[in-house]
Amino acid sequence: MSSSDETILQVISSDGKKAYIKSKKEDIGKRVIIELNNNKSIGIVVGEVKKHEEICENFYFPDGDFQILTEEMIKLCYRMKEKYFCKISDALRLMCPPEFLKLSVVLCKKEGVPNIKLFQVLKKSKKISLSKAKRLSKNLLKLEREGFIKIVPTQSIKTKEEVLKEVEKEFKSINEPKIELTEDQKRALEILDKAEKVLIHGATGSGKTEIYIQAIKKYNGGAIFLLPEISLTTFLLSRLRERFEKISILHSGITKKQRITHWFALRYGITNIAVGARSALFSPVQNLKLIIIDEEHDPSYKQNPDSGDVFYDARELAFMRAEIEKAKVILGSATPSVETYYKAKEKKELELIEIKRRIPGMLFPKIEIIDLRETPLEEFISFPLSLKLKYEIEKRIDSSENSILLFTRRGWALSVICTTCGHKFKCSQCDRALVYHKSEEMVCHWCGRRYNVPTVCSKCGSEKLELIGFGTERIEEELKSIFKVPVFRMDSDKVKSEKQAKEILNNFLKTRPSILLGTQMVAKGFDFPSVTLVGVLLADTEFLLPDFKADERAFSLFVQVAGRSGRKIGTRDSRDISIIQTYSPDHPVIKYA
Repeated sequence: MSSSDETILQVISSDGKKAYIKSKKEDIGKRVIIELNNNKSIGIVVGEVKKHEEICENFYFPDGDFQILTEEMIKLCYRMKEKYFCKISDALRLMCPPEFLKLSVVLCKKEGVPNIKLFQVLKKSKKISLSKAKRLSKNLLKLEREGFIKIVPTQSIKTKEEVLKEVEKEFKSINEPKIELTEDQKRALEILDKAEKVLIHGATGSGKTEIYIQAIKKYNGGAIFLLPEISLTTFLLSRLRERFEKISILHSGITKKQRITHWFALRYGITNIAVGARSALFSPVQNLKLIIIDEEHDPSYKQNPDSGDVFYDARELAFMRAEIEKAKVILGSATPSVETYYKAKEKKELELIEIKRRIPGMLFPKIEIIDLRETPLEEFISFPLSLKLKYEIEKRIDSSENSILLFTRRGWALSVICTTCGHKFKCSQCDRALVYHKSEEMVCHWCGRRYNVPTVCSKCGSEKLELIGFGTERIEEELKSIFKVPVFRMDSDKVKSEKQAKEILNNFLKTRPSILLGTQMVAKGFDFPSVTLVGVLLADTEFLLPDFKADERAFSLFVQVAGRSGRKIGTRDSRDISIIQTYSPDHPVIKYA
């Protein structure tokens, strides 16, 4: 490389430090290992600068010509920095699996090594993290120069052939069904041809997913399909794999190996559709044409302070990425967020598509409100079960149909209190009530900290401790006792991975009659014709929360879960019903849901 080809490039290391090197402009987006102040770190070349006094001489590119990030993704990082006031290094870490921006130490020689603890550990482990190696020895660079060790990227680059061999096992032959689009679906696709940003406000069962699928086929390029729940990813994948061969999954529920393999598959263009939760927005899809955000109202599209260093809204970033890469954005929901609907309806920032009808042959379920103040309840159980809801469940059991019941509180009991002094046990870190779980422990559902169940009150020493309230664990056991049918529970205690979600849903579908009990996980996206009854056990727990968004979120939840029934096509006189139990039947959320 001649000196005339060289330019000054800026490197952002994984720990946020900046460095400057002389190299080719084509090296932007590559990983680079640099040595500064007797220390090695890994970073990404993010751009060109006109001049800089301090040039790092000791550096090398471990991946040859492979670019980790495209210039478009680097632009997105800088847009995130401006929008969310984050460090550029924090934004860069979101763009690839975390192992890509970490260093490890490997053993090069086994004979004649110094008798220090570092080599004892390396002989057993072969490879350890750089941070751990630094705790074992302060002379790592000296040992590397002497050839005893080598400091390398934790994750090496996989070849295209290696990745293809791994992912082609998941490819399935396409079984394209004959689909007759409704007039509403055809109209939506015509509007999408002319618009760059679209909001589809479609009723439950109106065929929004088919519009998304047709749009992906029509634009014949890369697509990102975002969903709020791992459980929805499982359900959608079965539909997408009937229509598309090359799909990658990216969310927290898959293994580290799967995540890395699918990242490379997208980067090499082996697959061109990324499906996943919020973080899939940063997947390296080539020739991006379409970003779809289903159930756009869901609060999980916002990264919260406990989930990472950058607090972002995936919907906002979708528009940013689409603008950079000249792609279209489709937002879809039966209950769009107030902000999004206002932007479409009043500010005209998005093209609004209203679909008020279900697909032909599918009827809306009857909605019935049960006033718990005046309704006799089933005795000897902890949760409110009206005689009407019990009767409707029994009818479904007699006719071998399925039911879905919603309650959004996990655990066995919502709190543990002392009946002598009234002391409620709270998390020492968050000051929130601890939830009792059947595993004989109390859990803070805010930070995840766990506590042993006390035998005496920490305030007054009394042994009179009581479990107050009920959660999905307790309801599950009591439902099994009452109805003597299989009850499948779906909440974040039960579902830790896509595999677990898939197993629960498949078992529910195969088992008739049965009951699916769950939190918000059961409320959206599912299309089960065998479900003819939906019950909200206690609606008040949603809109009585101290949150200015509580009413809006409660409304969305009730509309979404009610839409899980009435999915069987071809019944002229549907007896499908959605029952909402509440102590506040006159509340606006209940009246308009």
